[in-house]
Amino acid sequence: MSAPDRFKPSTALSPNDSLLIAFFIALIIHTVVILSIRFVAPEPLKVHKIARCHVS
Repeated sequence: MSAPDRFKPSTALSPNDSLLIAFFIALIIHTVVILSIRFVAPEPLKVHKIARCHVS
């Protein structure tokens, strides 16, 4: 075995590597979505009371 054969990098990803990369990307996307949601209670509508005139 020569020196270049021992240090020859592998170009193909194993299925486990692909799964980990996909999991990491999904984790980042979900984290961004969850942190971008604002949990604010909606403000109630303002009610204007109108004085009614009773005519007898």
